[in-house]
Amino acid sequence: MNQAFANTNEDGEFSLKNEQPGRFRVQCSAAGFYVKSAAAGELNLMESPLDTTQGLPSGIVIRLGSKVPEVIPAEKTAQEKAKRM
Repeated sequence: MNQAFANTNEDGEFSLKNEQPGRFRVQCSAAGFYVKSAAAGELNLMESPLDTTQGLPSGIVIRLGSKVPEVIPAEKTAQEKAKRM
């Protein structure tokens, strides 16, 4: 897997220049945020690498969220539903 790094501008846009074709795992990090989704057209970049050996995508869209999802145990959810009945 190849590596390339970029920083965003004020509008949240980034570009990579002079990278060799290959397969890339797209990752994003920003303090206080998490990646909700990352896609290049129909390709889900959270599940599959970006393959640039056959050309470049027209764009990559990365959506960030600021509220970290909460995981609630199933039995607690069932107890809360039973209380409402």
